[in-house]
Amino acid sequence: SRPEESGSTEEIAKQTPAPQPATGDTEPASPDSLPAVAGGETVWTWPVPAPSPFDFELPEKTLKKMDVRMSRDLRHIAWVEEKNEKCRVVLNGVPGKWYDDVGAYSIHFTENGNQLGFRADIGEKEVAVCNGVQSPLFKDIEPLVLNDDTGDILLVGEIAKGDYRVLLNGREIHRTDASVKKPILARDGTAAWVEKRKDRSTGRKIEQVVTSAGTKGPEYKTIYSPGFAPDRPELYYIGVKHDGKRYLVRNHEELKPSMGVGYKYEITDDGVFYSYVAPFGGDVECAVINGKIGPDYADIWDPPVFNVDGTRYIYEAKKKGSAVLVVNDREFTHEYGPVKDIRSLTFSPNGSRWAAVFQLTKEEYVLLVDGKEIARRQGSGRKIVFSPDGSRVAWLEKQDKTWRVLLDGEPGPGVKDIFRDEPPQFSPDGKHLVYFHRDKRNKKMFLALWGGEERVHDIIPPLAVFKKETLRYLALDGNRIRSEELMLP
Repeated sequence: SRPEESGSTEEIAKQTPAPQPATGDTEPASPDSLPAVAGGETVWTWPVPAPSPFDFELPEKTLKKMDVRMSRDLRHIAWVEEKNEKCRVVLNGVPGKWYDDVGAYSIHFTENGNQLGFRADIGEKEVAVCNGVQSPLFKDIEPLVLNDDTGDILLVGEIAKGDYRVLLNGREIHRTDASVKKPILARDGTAAWVEKRKDRSTGRKIEQVVTSAGTKGPEYKTIYSPGFAPDRPELYYIGVKHDGKRYLVRNHEELKPSMGVGYKYEITDDGVFYSYVAPFGGDVECAVINGKIGPDYADIWDPPVFNVDGTRYIYEAKKKGSAVLVVNDREFTHEYGPVKDIRSLTFSPNGSRWAAVFQLTKEEYVLLVDGKEIARRQGSGRKIVFSPDGSRVAWLEKQDKTWRVLLDGEPGPGVKDIFRDEPPQFSPDGKHLVYFHRDKRNKKMFLALWGGEERVHDIIPPLAVFKKETLRYLALDGNRIRSEELMLP
C-alpha cells in the first residue's frame, strides 16, 4: 500500500466527491472473504444525492489525518473511515465497501461534484472505484482522470506484470506490454497516455505519447507535462531527446526552436497560442510565442502569460540586473528606476486589462493595472485577482509578520496569516469579496467578508459559494462539519 498522506488543515477543501452503498454499515470483511476476481461490483447506487442538511460528525482518526475531501461547489463530501485495520470511503454520509487501505489523497471529485473516483487496496492488488462501480483488480493503478464537462473517467494501470490496460468509462480501449503512465483526457473524450518501453534495436528506454484516436507521437528519452487544452483537443507535451535537447510538442509535431533545459510552457484555453522560453547561446534567452522569437534578455524565468483569446501576453525578463515587464514584445516604460522583481502577472477574465506587482526594493512595492499605479506601499504584494467584469482588483500584501487584503488600493485589517493557496474571491457580480485567514497559535480559521461580517471556526475550507443574498461555506468545529450561511450586506 502507498504511504499515508497526513494532510494539513488546508487540504480538507482541495479536492472533490459524490454517492448509496451496497455493503452498508457492516463489519470489515476478512481477506479470505474478498472475491478472488473483482470487476463491475457496485459500491454505491449512483448517484448518491447531496446531503440535506449538510451536517456530519467525523471520526477522530479521520480528523487527525485530515482524510476528508469535498467538491468545489461544497455540495458533496467524502472521507476515509478506519476500523479493525480496514478502510472505507463514506460519501455524503453513505458508507461504502471495506478495503485494506484507501489513500484519501486518491479521492477526486470533478469540480461540480457529479463524478467521484478513488483507489483502494485489496491485499497486494489495487482497484479503482469510479462513480460507485469497482474496477477489476490491478497490480498498480495510475492516478484517475475525471472530466468535469463530459463525466468521462480514464483509468490506466497494470493488471499483471507486463500487461497494461487503458479503460475509459469502464470499457477497455487499449492493451499493451509497455508501461503506461501520465493519462490525460480532452474535453471531447479523447484520451492520451505515455508508453514507456525498451527499443529492441538499441536497448535504450524510450517514451511515446499514444492517443485513443490511434495516433502515436515521436519517440523520446523522457516526456514531461502532457496535457490537452481546456476547450479543444489540442495536445501538448515536452519531449526530451537522447542528446538532452527538449522540444515543446503540439499534436505530435516538434515546435522550433528547442527549449534547452526548459520545463514550462503556457497555452490558451483553445490551444491555439503557445509560449515557452528558449536559450540562444551564452547568456541570451528569448520568449517564443507561436514560433515567433521575442527580444533578447539575460534571463526569462517563466514563459509569457496570455489573456483569454491569446491576443495579448506579458512576461518578466532580466536586463542589466533589473527586472523588466514585457507586453507583446515591448518593454513597459516607467520612472521607478531599477526593479527588483515583478510578481503575480495576470489578466482580467475578459482579457482587456493586465496587472502586476513591481517589487522596487525588499521593503516597497507598486501595484499596476494597465500601467497605472493603483498603490505604492511598504511590504510585498502578490496573488492579484480581478472581479469577473475586470472593473475591480484585489491582492494580498505582507508587511513583516502581518498580512492583509487590499481592494482597489484600500487596505483591509492586518491579520496573522492569510490563506494564500486560494486568493480573495469575488462574487459573480463583483460587489462582494471574501477571503480566509488563520491564527496558527490559537488554531482557528476565519472567513472575512470585505466590509461585512467575519466568522471564526476551528477549520474553514477556504472556498465559498455566493447565492443571491447569502454566502455559503463549510465549517468544522470539534469533530462536526456543517454547511453555514452568511448574509451579504
